[in-house]
Amino acid sequence: MSIIAQLALTSWFAVAVIVFSEFRGSRGIVICMVLGWLTLPCAELNVPVLPNVSKAAVTALGTILAVMILEPRMILRLRPHWIDIPIIVYCVCGIPTALSNGLGVREGVSCTIEAFFLWGSPYLLGRVACRSLADIRFIALAIIVGAIAYVAPCFVEMRLSPHLHVWLYGFRPLSWNAEKLGGYRPSVFMYDGLELGFWMAVAAMSAYWLWRAKAIQKIWVIPMSFWVVVLMVTSVLCRSTGATLLTIGGIIVLEMARRFRSSWPIVVLTMMIFVYMGLRINDVPFDFTSELAAKFSAERAQSLQFRLDNEDILIDKAMQRPLLGWGRFGRNRVYSDEGRDISITDGLWVLLLGIFGFVGLGSFFSAFLIPSIALIVRLRRLRIPSAFTGAPQVIAMIMILYMFDSLLNGMENVVYPLCAGALSSLLTVSSARLRREVLESQTPAVNKPQRVQIRQLSPGHVTELTRQPTLVS
Repeated sequence: MSIIAQLALTSWFAVAVIVFSEFRGSRGIVICMVLGWLTLPCAELNVPVLPNVSKAAVTALGTILAVMILEPRMILRLRPHWIDIPIIVYCVCGIPTALSNGLGVREGVSCTIEAFFLWGSPYLLGRVACRSLADIRFIALAIIVGAIAYVAPCFVEMRLSPHLHVWLYGFRPLSWNAEKLGGYRPSVFMYDGLELGFWMAVAAMSAYWLWRAKAIQKIWVIPMSFWVVVLMVTSVLCRSTGATLLTIGGIIVLEMARRFRSSWPIVVLTMMIFVYMGLRINDVPFDFTSELAAKFSAERAQSLQFRLDNEDILIDKAMQRPLLGWGRFGRNRVYSDEGRDISITDGLWVLLLGIFGFVGLGSFFSAFLIPSIALIVRLRRLRIPSAFTGAPQVIAMIMILYMFDSLLNGMENVVYPLCAGALSSLLTVSSARLRREVLESQTPAVNKPQRVQIRQLSPGHVTELTRQPTLVS
């Protein structure tokens, strides 16, 4: 790792405090998280005693430090809720896993700290940041604006190959794998092109759905329809076929749910994730998928079959210790008689199954999927206008698609657990408060009752309503 990369990571803690002091509150948290992830180098800091502090940990811990210094009440007012059980179980399951494998308490604690750095702390910030429908709308807006900021760098790397990370930080985070479909797959400051392709795809989906729901009409005085086209074109040109197909499927399911006024299309889509994992664990063959892929591309069919073959041997190894898994240090991998590693792990789900067993796998996926489905069903029952539910719906769909992507790839991104925490936090808000927020947002269009409604608001809530983002009309 270069000196510039080390300086960027270590200075982020000060930068986060400066950024948060400028924006404060929920928006300050979201801006810090998105800005840190989109700009910091893909590297780790070696800190004595602690596990290696990755880019994700630096981003989240820097933001937590800023909140604790400038607005500690935001964290102190947080109250535990049953919806937090899955993420808590996932963060601490490393301890029983280490003990059951004879690795000792120290390894279990180290594993728990690493899980909190990577997944628990962003989730915590999401719980802190989201206390209203307007807050989660701003998270969706931040994802879109972050993708818009990445459009120009994406086109630079499509033309010149992925070198921005090398030019600025002096090294390439992963091995070269950028040539795809007759061009270059950009990665900018993310780990690889797959991660960037998924980010741009879900941002395009978010822009489309917020425009469709009339939740956001303009960004920087430019019509939302323009940004939808720009992001969709950029997403396709990122040459990530899987991400493109996932978001197309997500949009179709959202449209079906809107058309039939039902949450069932989204629930069925979510259940397909667990069905796939259940069938794979029970050794149901999936050769038909590679045969289907062969009709479009022989290379893609070969790649898919290679993934399935490796999943088979990794699942067989995981089923030797199904409950708590094998632990870290490559104990979940498959080795030849000569001690050579003969397995390659692609999907995050099979990695979690091998390391933490059913406990880790189930709690991790539940932390993302349960809040998503529960919130969508709840908002449908409350019959809140689509202009207010568009953002929660699309954020929930991003979580579902991220779990789908985790069946094939293993990507870390602090913004996604931040979104999961935000959805969980919104579930803890009472129905009466959500309805009141909608009514208060609609009252400016009414002449006479407007004055009465404003008098009924608390001073803190009036301040919140007057702080609408300036870049959106």
